[in-house]
This record gives sequence, C-alpha cells and structure tokens, in this order.
Amino acid sequence: MLSAGFACLAACTQTGNKGTTDAVATTDSASCAQPADNINPNGTSELAALMRDMFARSEEWKKAIENGQDLGIYPVAFDKLKTAKPTDEHMKNETFDPFADDFIRRTKDLLSAAPEKRKEAFTTYTEGCLNCHTTMCPGPVKRIKLLKIE
Repeated sequence: MLSAGFACLAACTQTGNKGTTDAVATTDSASCAQPADNINPNGTSELAALMRDMFARSEEWKKAIENGQDLGIYPVAFDKLKTAKPTDEHMKNETFDPFADDFIRRTKDLLSAAPEKRKEAFTTYTEGCLNCHTTMCPGPVKRIKLLKIE
C-alpha cells in the first residue's frame, strides 16, 4: 500500500530515528545538485518533505498497532503525492503515478483495517513502500525495513 508512496516521495537520503544516516542512493550528479540541508543532502523539495511526513506517520502507526491503539484518519496531505515537486524531476517518470496511486490505496486500506487485521495491512503498506523505493529511489530502503512489526 505505502510502498508506492514511499518509493516515490522519499528523498535519496533520510536520517534515522537515532541520528544515523542511511546509505545514500546512487544517483547522477543532477539529482544531487540542490542545496543541502541538515536532513537531506539533496536539498528539501516538496516531495522530500512529504516523504518525511509519511515516514513519521508510519512510525506512529507502527507504535499504535503494537499498542492496540486507533490509527486515526487519512492524512489528506498524502493526496499531494502526485503533484508535489521532487528534488529531481526525473523521478516523475512513467512509473511514478502508479506507485503513488498504490501508496494512497494501501494507506486507506491500512487505516480502514479492522484492529485484528492492522498488522497484516501495515506489512502490506510497507511492502508497497519497498517496492517503489527499490525501483525509484533506494536511499530510504534501510529505514523502511525498520518499520517491520515483529
């Protein structure tokens, strides 16, 4: 579900929860030409900021599932996935929109899942993120794998 969204929205590099930096995706020099900031050495684009929000919400949902809590409502900001400006325009190729649509669908499926089905729905959601990021921007893959619920 979320795989599409994460893959398409994440920046090439993300900072982990404990201040560690995951591997930087291999990209051409054009994709890294934006000014750096403290979170993303490739610069902060609208899409990168949205991806960071998506990851933060995924961490919240993981904790909520582990604690048997409600996940809340669908974040309407996620609807900007297909229109958010990426760090590198080449990221918006012919596979971007299908991954984005898949992410939005998986997110809605997760948030509407019955409590006893949420762990399975979250796994499906994060698998979608991995599918997209493996194809589009592999930098966040390591962090996405940390979302796995044991």
